[in-house]
Amino acid sequence: MKKFVLLSCLCLLNIIAFSQTKPKPKKPADAPPTQKEMEALMKQAMDQLTPEDKRIMDSMGLKIPNMGTVPKVGDKALAKAYADEMRIVPVRDAARISSIPATPSAAAMPAYVKKLETGITLMLDAGTKTEAEKFYAAAVADPSTTLANAAIGLWMGRMPLPAIYLMSKAAVADPSDPNTINNFASMLTMTGAEQWALPMLMHLNSQYPRNSTVLNNIGQAWFGLGEISKAEQYLNNAIAIHPNHSQANMTKAKILESKGDMNGAAEAVMRSMDEAYNTHKADQLNKYSEKKKYDPKRMKLPGRMPADPLGLEKFNWPQFPFTVKSSILLEREWQEFKQLCREEGKRLKAVYEKHLREENEAMQASIKSDTQAINSGNTPSLLMAPPYADAATKKLKNYLENDQDGLAFRIKRAETRLGEATRQVGKLSAKRDSLYNVVREKFDPLIGQGKSNPLEKYCAEFNQVTNDYLREANEILMEAQAEYLELLRKRTNAFAYYAQYTNTPGMFEAIKANLKASWLGSISDQMVVFGFLGPFCDSLEAEKEKQKVKTLAEFDDIACPYNDTMKLGVYYLATNCSRLTGHIKLGNVEYHRKIDMDKDILLGASLEVSAGISKGVEKGPVSAEMKLEVKGKVEWDENKVTNWEIEAEAGVSAGTNVAHADEVLGGPIDPNQTNEIGKLVGKGDKSVTIVGATAKIGMNSGPSLEGKGLLRNITIK
Repeated sequence: MKKFVLLSCLCLLNIIAFSQTKPKPKKPADAPPTQKEMEALMKQAMDQLTPEDKRIMDSMGLKIPNMGTVPKVGDKALAKAYADEMRIVPVRDAARISSIPATPSAAAMPAYVKKLETGITLMLDAGTKTEAEKFYAAAVADPSTTLANAAIGLWMGRMPLPAIYLMSKAAVADPSDPNTINNFASMLTMTGAEQWALPMLMHLNSQYPRNSTVLNNIGQAWFGLGEISKAEQYLNNAIAIHPNHSQANMTKAKILESKGDMNGAAEAVMRSMDEAYNTHKADQLNKYSEKKKYDPKRMKLPGRMPADPLGLEKFNWPQFPFTVKSSILLEREWQEFKQLCREEGKRLKAVYEKHLREENEAMQASIKSDTQAINSGNTPSLLMAPPYADAATKKLKNYLENDQDGLAFRIKRAETRLGEATRQVGKLSAKRDSLYNVVREKFDPLIGQGKSNPLEKYCAEFNQVTNDYLREANEILMEAQAEYLELLRKRTNAFAYYAQYTNTPGMFEAIKANLKASWLGSISDQMVVFGFLGPFCDSLEAEKEKQKVKTLAEFDDIACPYNDTMKLGVYYLATNCSRLTGHIKLGNVEYHRKIDMDKDILLGASLEVSAGISKGVEKGPVSAEMKLEVKGKVEWDENKVTNWEIEAEAGVSAGTNVAHADEVLGGPIDPNQTNEIGKLVGKGDKSVTIVGATAKIGMNSGPSLEGKGLLRNITIK
């Protein structure tokens, strides 16, 4: 009860932390709070809660503490709770370590997992057990999945207790399957039952001694028990096999931080970021080092940005006139070109506004639906943030703002040169007008009745002044604007390409339409100077023939080629570049349920997935280092899925036409660029569907700190 009160206090304070001013500290910032200070902060927090704050708390199932009924916790208990909250690594748990059973043999594994299944079932309350049995029945009845993979789906759907219930059933049904035993042990580790997970993991390690998935999970289990030296040993072994192992490196960073090795911790985090970037890791890196900066070029995105994804290079505009004769014809062409751009730009603006309106309506409907679900205590829709949004944002920012090599700096410099070119043309115009006056002063006195009237010479010299001006002025303008438009083309393409990773599909369509219209405006707004025939020139000398009005080129379209799905029976995960959705289903019906804030949580982990096709030489739980023909990776933290990728070898099809990067790029890949472009890119649609009945999944546990375990108090007889 005391722990619940303390957590309620901390939660209450966190809710209003963004809108309330904190009192100035009167002691060291890292000192634990006293009972008196907690009561004062609690009272201040409750006094400042608005009706909206209270409504939000109520919808989350949080009850506002009554100061008269809050028991006295005591300064020592508060200090311990504070220390537990701030701890970097768990305290060594001698009691649980001493209770670790012996490693079972293959013959003893069925009895061992049966005991675990019984213990887990006894731990579940009646409501959770009833719900878990519904999922079990649905998974068994679904031929498109396996029970073990359905359990992983529930885990990803924020339902860890029903998930581990199904996984225990799967382990009992097939205790010889290494992926099932590994994933069962991984779930036990992340729910606080590390001592029961280790025997299964040690059994796997004896069979598959160089498997990074198993080694990581052993390291995470020892870490959760507070046996830090053993944890580090196994994590180091996992990292030696797969240097960028995401989970192993993050836990390794915590261990190094606890030793005061911030530089080593920062390096470990950056290796994890190489595997999968997210903002939590970026925050950890900033915590460890202000000097070490992660190069966005190392961040992975599926595929590689084409040189001209919108096809802007295909757009041509009329030539710049260098003579007065060509000027008359080209001025007419430029007028027609500008009109075409205006008309198409107007159409694209309408497309932009349509998508924007539809997106806004969809957003309002989603907010209304989720609000109704939350207010009624049900789960909202499982629409998750785009998995690559953070990395894409950083990569775009780096592309635009990378010091003097960044596109933004180069565009600004080109704009300066364009301004200078405009000023030069202004000076040339003044010079031209001055020379016009010289020609007029020379010939005007000779024009009239009874005079020599050298009309042809008058025309020729006047036109020569115009020709000299047009050639010099338009060469300056053409060169300056070509440089500027080329940089603008790159920026437009970058905005369009990276937008597919950071926006919903509807908003992405709106952005593309707006960028296309903007490009048409830029190319049609180019500054061009024209000339006119001089006095007494025969108008027939001008090129008057009428040419056909040229049509505009068509834009290329950017459509995310990655529309992947993972079907795990009771859970469906679907993603493209910009949207990730998860649906929990019973049969064909999407499943809604009451929220339990204590149990409905997302526990960070990562999956290595084989799409049922392998080389035939690898054994044991699926791991990152395995040479699989088709494999995927999913990673999530405690808030959202942060990484999703599919890889396939050349010529291998898994519901797709995936191609090797060498084939697409027309040559071998520079090894130094593999992190930038990813191991594989493809042509056309590269969507992959991984079905639960064929997928083999290896789960990698994430860091598990003491106190987060749902099954910490489980007992096995």
